[in-house]
Amino acid sequence: MIITVPRILRRSQIAFMFIDGGDNTDPIPTSSSVTMLAESTGSVTVELKQIPNQPIKFMADSTQESRTEDAIIAWTWKTFIEQNGTNPYILLRMPMTKAAVRGMDATEQLLKEEGFPVPNNFVIAGLSKRGWTTWTTAAVNNQRVSAAIPIVLDILNLQKDYFWDDLQVKTGGSYLRRIPNTGHSIQGYQGSLQSFYLSIADKQILPSFKWTRSINETHGQILAIIDFSSGQPKPINATVYQARTVNGTKRDFRQAKIDPTSGQIIQNPIVWLNMPVTIEAQTNTSITYSYTAPMPPSSYWDGIFIQVTFVGPENTTLDLTTETLILPNTFPADPCTGEGCFGTMV
Repeated sequence: MIITVPRILRRSQIAFMFIDGGDNTDPIPTSSSVTMLAESTGSVTVELKQIPNQPIKFMADSTQESRTEDAIIAWTWKTFIEQNGTNPYILLRMPMTKAAVRGMDATEQLLKEEGFPVPNNFVIAGLSKRGWTTWTTAAVNNQRVSAAIPIVLDILNLQKDYFWDDLQVKTGGSYLRRIPNTGHSIQGYQGSLQSFYLSIADKQILPSFKWTRSINETHGQILAIIDFSSGQPKPINATVYQARTVNGTKRDFRQAKIDPTSGQIIQNPIVWLNMPVTIEAQTNTSITYSYTAPMPPSSYWDGIFIQVTFVGPENTTLDLTTETLILPNTFPADPCTGEGCFGTMV
């Protein structure tokens, strides 16, 4: 764990913790990926590395395989299911969450021992399964965690794919950022992350940004509604991103896929293109952007979302997006349940 305290501590009431990966074979770190964030925001930052603890071997594993990342997730879920769900502590979510909580504890303890102000709250972020961990860390430490920023992996409930509306009700408002033309090792999120963190740290009003998606037999439409009637930020830019699948066999917008012949990872030629947005309505207190698209040719799917940019604190910008509208809203395979389901790596 790397704790960075800037020379000029302008925001001592809050700290930023980035839940990171790594493994036991890595050398002792000499720098942190969030040091620059500490310097630019004047706040304490923490990089909590090696989440989860890996590689690891399980005594009950007859193969004694040295497991990392998803192989650990898979083993713990396999064991959980085989034990009929009687031991939830075997799931990797538990130790990963506990490590994040203890990381905040250790940060507070060290800052106190070294004579620095102890933050009242944390904003936590992480990539992939570390992003998944931000949900559970906030759930068990909701008094200490001001905001959670799950990056790449936004799974909230394994049984419910469509959780966004429920999330808004429970949290009083959450925000979404889709980033086009990037893969699992995502790039391009850092500027908006800093802007969002500063807004939380300074208790500034965040945008009021809502949307609707609709489909009929011939077209699909997204409406993005921004309300600034109570002092919320006004948008400074809006655009649309649209992409089309390669064919009609897969509803697949990924950057990479597996070659069915060689089994190697190859490029999936999906490109998200900028499209002009329409101002549907505008008043002194709100603006509504829209984008309407016809159904793609038969055997293809189109993906569409609107991105809106706002000015944030200290000359930062915050990009927010709608959910993605898929045209048509169909799937290449029928739903399945239980033993009738099987999977293949694609």
